[in-house]
Amino acid sequence: NSIYNGLIVSLRKPMTHGFEVVGNYTFSHALDNGQQGGGNSGEGQVGIPAIDPLNAKLEYGNSGTDPRNRFTASVVYAPTFAKNLTSPAAKQLLDGWSLASSFIAQNGSHYTGNVSGATAPSQAITGFTPGSTNASTVTYAPLDGSMGGAGITSPGANFAGRIAWVSPGAFVLPNLYNVDLRLTKNFSFKERYHIE
Repeated sequence: NSIYNGLIVSLRKPMTHGFEVVGNYTFSHALDNGQQGGGNSGEGQVGIPAIDPLNAKLEYGNSGTDPRNRFTASVVYAPTFAKNLTSPAAKQLLDGWSLASSFIAQNGSHYTGNVSGATAPSQAITGFTPGSTNASTVTYAPLDGSMGGAGITSPGANFAGRIAWVSPGAFVLPNLYNVDLRLTKNFSFKERYHIE
């Protein structure tokens, strides 16, 4: 089960005088009880068994797709000062420039603490059993391991699992900040062809 609540605010200033701005802000909260992601995307409890397969409420927590705050913006500046030039050479040189930037700032996504382990080696012990005069060898095989009852597979196999005493989605990745900048020039040939 997944629940998503969000508030989205958008602001847009249309292109005027060669200047355009678009901004979006999202405040949201996503919860689930074991979201499955595709491949190794790291969303929710991918391939991790529940602590108690009969009680899905124990797996309820922040989703792996829950950046609480997200802000995106784009700015475009295409100066128009060359549109009144009469010289074809000056117009070709100074017209058609565009400067664009996009910006992303968001909180880090949530993730769940998991444990894994290595299969313990079998131990062979040679000795005398009570009342025996001949030495015999006894092999001790390790038990299955995980923090939940669903982690039992075969004798000696280790199994990954969620840390039982920490709620799902309790950990948060670092915040993300990204800025992209683009400068372009549009060249026109015979008014039919354009190269940017």
